[in-house]
Amino acid sequence: MTGSAAYCHDGAGKPLTFDDWLGMAWWNFLTETERARWLARGGSARAVDAWRAYKQALRQADVA
Repeated sequence: MTGSAAYCHDGAGKPLTFDDWLGMAWWNFLTETERARWLARGGSARAVDAWRAYKQALRQADVA
């Protein structure tokens, strides 16, 4: 097994998607304060929920 992204998975054995990778990069770029804000908006302590809240906010901004 190599360090290739093709071998990475989500813990459930499914390969990570491009959106998963974008979410991880987004999360790693945030400050602690920004993380707390998006966790609150996502309504949980999971980064994936914060990422969903962020994407929803972006979609709503596009509509407005």
